[in-house]
Amino acid sequence: MNTKLLIKPCIALALCVLCTAAYAITPSLNIDQEISFGQVMFTQGNCTMSHIDGEFSNTSPQNKCGGYGRGTPGRYVIIANPNKQIRIQLLQLSDLGNGYLFTPSGELVSDTETLTITPGIAQDIDSGTSGVVRINVGGSFFWSIQNTPNAVVNLIREDGIEWSELP
Repeated sequence: MNTKLLIKPCIALALCVLCTAAYAITPSLNIDQEISFGQVMFTQGNCTMSHIDGEFSNTSPQNKCGGYGRGTPGRYVIIANPNKQIRIQLLQLSDLGNGYLFTPSGELVSDTETLTITPGIAQDIDSGTSGVVRINVGGSFFWSIQNTPNAVVNLIREDGIEWSELP
């Protein structure tokens, strides 16, 4: 048996394994833009903001958010290893002490698929060849107490996004 013929394939295999391991990254969640409903009216109310452009829909007789303009949809990015399944869950925010309730809506987008967000439900999306998954968030915002005049509501959603790269 010729051992020289066995050594070359073994070295090539070892190099391929090392190269693949060298390109593995530690997945991370990055904030491109925090979600903001802008100025909210003094009275109790609600509004629903588009995850695409921040436009408010008429969910009540008068617009209660955005200082009569637009809000700022949330833009978050998960950078993961390519072609991996990423499990993402967007949580509803319920701050009863402040009388707030936020229910997210929007989409999860990779270079291979787009999923509509289902609040509170874990969803799996393929990270695609780029390894990038974008999370575009709008949603419904309710408040049951009177706010101070011209109060601005910015939601810190990073802690409301649970995610992991699946093996």
